[in-house]
Amino acid sequence: MRKPSARDLIFLALCVALLAGAMIFFASRDGKSLPVFETQKLAASQAQGTPPRIEREFKVGLILPTLTGVNPNEYLRDLQMLVYESLQAEVEHEDWQVPQLLGRKYYIARDPMAFIARDIYLDTRDDIAFDNAISYRLRHRFESLNKLDDHERNPTVPREFPYRCEVQSKVDRAEIGDGRSTVSEARFEFRIESAPFSELNPPPPPPWYPKDYLPIIQTGMFQDETMTPGQDLGRFLLSRGIEENVRFEPRVVVNTTRMRMHLDIPTPYGSGPNPEQAFILSIDRSYVYEGRPYMEYLLRNWYEVWPRPAPSGVFYEIEIEFERNVSTNLDSRIDQTHAPKLLAIREAFFADQTRIRDVAVRSLKEMNIQGEARPMSKYSEARLFLQLDLQR
Repeated sequence: MRKPSARDLIFLALCVALLAGAMIFFASRDGKSLPVFETQKLAASQAQGTPPRIEREFKVGLILPTLTGVNPNEYLRDLQMLVYESLQAEVEHEDWQVPQLLGRKYYIARDPMAFIARDIYLDTRDDIAFDNAISYRLRHRFESLNKLDDHERNPTVPREFPYRCEVQSKVDRAEIGDGRSTVSEARFEFRIESAPFSELNPPPPPPWYPKDYLPIIQTGMFQDETMTPGQDLGRFLLSRGIEENVRFEPRVVVNTTRMRMHLDIPTPYGSGPNPEQAFILSIDRSYVYEGRPYMEYLLRNWYEVWPRPAPSGVFYEIEIEFERNVSTNLDSRIDQTHAPKLLAIREAFFADQTRIRDVAVRSLKEMNIQGEARPMSKYSEARLFLQLDLQR
């Protein structure tokens, strides 16, 4: 018998790795080979990561005119610059509510920025997440669409790696009206700036392949420790009477080009690495893909050139978030003191958040773009696109 060559051994190792990935991506038809999310255990455990915080945001769906002969990326940048210039002019006015209370002005700290998010949303086969307005996702951030495309075609090339990876859970969603919503968000971020990682305890390096990191989000655990997204999700499931263990799998992939800008103001309530960030305004274009074909595409590109599946749909929206760098400490002080002044400041932030929404919507009308309140999550919206796609 011929002794296997080094090339044979490399090929065998690759086949084993791909088989392991396939077992994760393509579970048995009944789903019994999927990793287990142990609901009660996770809910009762001590957890590591960013603790749950209230996310408050407006979502505005954008209805675009028919676009012919237009570069979609340039068009998105034009939208961003139009909103940016309108907001830059608006912050010069003296009648913003928070500045009147604090004696400080809003400012836009830097030029608008962009990044790409590939979000792999998980759900159970009986739609526990969708039915309970839960978003549970593995997010990779890329510097550009080209970086995302090149990484998925050539997953081992370091210059194309994502620059950030995180696990996120969003639960207990409440739709307040007029496109405003609140949700409890917990994160576990693989970067030095986020617990439990540090310079002395660095996170695993890129590229954080889905075949390796899907089991982490599916179990809610990293290196045998509960993550805060898993803990918060487990506790929420128990509050809904779901006590049994569940099995999550990729259901939807959403690739979002996000044009983002920050509205800052010095306050006594700032926290984190950017304590003056009060609001984040994002303009998003999101392509929706069915989860299983997308996972097959990622897997096959390890050993052959395989095309990305056609998207089921695309949607545009604006998000205006009251940044947790400020809101978390403000909420905490209100809970501790119930001080009328602090309550008034928080209400002023809400009013200014509404004003930012109105400035953005008004400016986009110049490009014949209409805005409508859209309080649902990206996952819920993406699932609606998949349903429409199946009905075609």
